[in-house]
Amino acid sequence: MKRRRRQSEIISDTTESNNTFVETPSVTNKDLLESNSIPTGNSWVNIKQVTVYKQTIPRRFLEAKQNQDIAFAARELVKNYGVQQDDGSTVYRADAFIIKKNKSTYSIHRRQTTNLDNPIMEFEASQYHINITQKPLDNFLPIERQEFLTVADTLKQGKELPSLDEDPRKIANTLSSLSPDGTHKILESFKSLEVLRILTSTLEAFNSHDLELGNYRINYTPNDENSGDIKLLKTEHNGTTRVAVHLELSRTDEQMKHQVHSMAITSLEIDKLRLLATKLQIPTINSAANAHATRDIPLPLHPALAEIWNLLESSARWTSGANQSNEGFRERFQKDPNAKLTLSEQSQLYFKFLIQTKEEIIINGKTDIILPPLSEITENLKLLREQSINNFYSPKISQNAETQKPTQEKPRNPEPQLNNLEV
Repeated sequence: MKRRRRQSEIISDTTESNNTFVETPSVTNKDLLESNSIPTGNSWVNIKQVTVYKQTIPRRFLEAKQNQDIAFAARELVKNYGVQQDDGSTVYRADAFIIKKNKSTYSIHRRQTTNLDNPIMEFEASQYHINITQKPLDNFLPIERQEFLTVADTLKQGKELPSLDEDPRKIANTLSSLSPDGTHKILESFKSLEVLRILTSTLEAFNSHDLELGNYRINYTPNDENSGDIKLLKTEHNGTTRVAVHLELSRTDEQMKHQVHSMAITSLEIDKLRLLATKLQIPTINSAANAHATRDIPLPLHPALAEIWNLLESSARWTSGANQSNEGFRERFQKDPNAKLTLSEQSQLYFKFLIQTKEEIIINGKTDIILPPLSEITENLKLLREQSINNFYSPKISQNAETQKPTQEKPRNPEPQLNNLEV
């Protein structure tokens, strides 16, 4: 008769030393790692990539409208996520940008800047009116503009911005580089299995499947002999309890897998878990989070965009204004006809096609290019990016069969300082 595996064995399978687990990247993960679009260094900004576009009539009108939309998105981000400062201003710190409001003046800065006196864009705004006082500088990349424009498009559809309490994967997919500072830090912690190891190792250290530490509770519930759920529950100051983390663990003879059902956890709470891990001598990661990971996921070219691109490339009918700086896209598609582009790159391509239609109408009085609404395209791409994000941050774990399971320690009570983990 097959022996039923003990709950502690399932838990201990995830708490071996770090060198016994090897992350197996998914196909999406490999595509991301091999993509040429991923920036390096501390910023995704490469000034050499900036193109100063010819100011044709269609482009002037388009950029003027886009600047209004960028300002609209920035104003709403500050309204939703801004934090009041001692000097009376309100500041929103995103993963890649800082947006500051001082009275009615708004300014946009890059995240790594130390001087907020030189914004890359500035405007005056009230509830009903926006006045651009400083247009985006030339080093505000087209792909960066798309980040703000995508948020503006979401708001114009009547959709609300995600709450800070929502799953960081949803926040990253909706806001991309404009996600609250620390979002990608949380995602990186899940991808590296750090949170999983802290939770399982803590239960193992205390020989418990239900452990309370301050206003947190770690609970493991078996589903069957080869799977179980582990949750981090948090009791808020108002007495309500919520699920901060929910992971499902499953095991076969070949590997251990985990699926992230939910992660309603903040960057501060990640730091609290690391404090707990330090006191229990559980290894944590110290590498900097890749703040580009979710916004630079390459996606298949949307069929509507692919059809127009092939039409323009085969007919040699590009107008000079729309064809400017297309060399990069052309080289990638010549190298690989199925090359993938990020959501922001595809949005950038969409506006090139829009310029093309406007200039054809000016030149010929008509155009046969039919563009679907941008919102339709971005929503389709967001669904694909959501799947990629979920796969990317739920890696599989291969188990070394020769590794011995750790011996069970005698139960011991939490040390007093571990109870001081309230947030």
